[in-house]
Amino acid sequence: MIFLFSLILLPIATFSFQYIDPSLYLMLKTAHPQINLPFVDQKPYFLQPTVFLLLFFLWTLAQIWLLLHPPPLRRQTFIFISITTFLAILAYPFLSHDIFTYIFSGKMLWCYHANPYTTFPQEFFQKDLWIGFTHWIDVKYAYGPVMLVKDIFPYLILGCRKFISLFYFYKLINGILFLATGYLLWLQQKPSRLVFAYWFLNPFLVLELLINGHNDILMIFLFILAVHLSKNHQTSSIFLAVASVLTKKISLIFLPVLFLRKNLQIIYAKFITLFLLLFLAFRKVSYPWYYTWIYLAVSFLQLKKRSWILLFLLQFYASLDSYWNFLANHQWSPSWWSHLWFLKVLIPFAALLL
Repeated sequence: MIFLFSLILLPIATFSFQYIDPSLYLMLKTAHPQINLPFVDQKPYFLQPTVFLLLFFLWTLAQIWLLLHPPPLRRQTFIFISITTFLAILAYPFLSHDIFTYIFSGKMLWCYHANPYTTFPQEFFQKDLWIGFTHWIDVKYAYGPVMLVKDIFPYLILGCRKFISLFYFYKLINGILFLATGYLLWLQQKPSRLVFAYWFLNPFLVLELLINGHNDILMIFLFILAVHLSKNHQTSSIFLAVASVLTKKISLIFLPVLFLRKNLQIIYAKFITLFLLLFLAFRKVSYPWYYTWIYLAVSFLQLKKRSWILLFLLQFYASLDSYWNFLANHQWSPSWWSHLWFLKVLIPFAALLL
């Protein structure tokens, strides 16, 4: 079944380039004439919304099977996890353009010595070709200073001109953080092997944290590491938790769990997770990667398999509601699936309280 998981990812990773930004492709084609993606100029003929969501549904079924039948701890399992991570890193971020904003924000600070907190990216419109495929250029930097350090790190190694190298180095960092987070979760919960289903081979997390390259992975990694060190290295734990908050502020609401007794940690983690899911349910537009935030509390939830299945189905529905319209109309807005909004309310209650 792990092989099937990687097999489903292969066409998604390959045909993700059908959605490459035309400005990015033109820039790359001009600089590297040998680059040739024959299907770029055509309307996506494979990875259309219906096909993608069918693959995603099969992916979710494979995830549920892995939850019910955890893979053994042997070399083959870790090889397939590595292959899955590698394929996701290679894929184009076809369901979000935020990664280009992160990359250009780092370039503003390191290469142009401009403060992203006070400078709009659009001010470089006449100066830098990368603006052509960077989104949110009329918005100042919205993340914390720790995230900004991550944004400039690839430039320290590779300089300011090698876009392809910078892009994949950035995604490689996400891949390393993803694997490291999964390893920490396994250490915290072994001998349980559920971590393979809810983290390493979770199609939703693979899409949002590896393929789309969202910065939430840094926030989650720092918080999970803080949890891991909280028993024996409390000062380091607090420092890492604060660093997580200084990446994205949402981790602040999970911070009290580090200072509670074990039984209260479980209660608080479930309460705050339920609160967050209900908050997302009633938002007019909730971006799908917001649902990755619940994994800040995964060390304390102690969910049964049936609860995980419900959360996997919630992830699928939340993704269905968002990805359909984005792939079909290139915008984040409620789709015709939204009339089933009550599922976003009922499923969290069933998963966390029953």
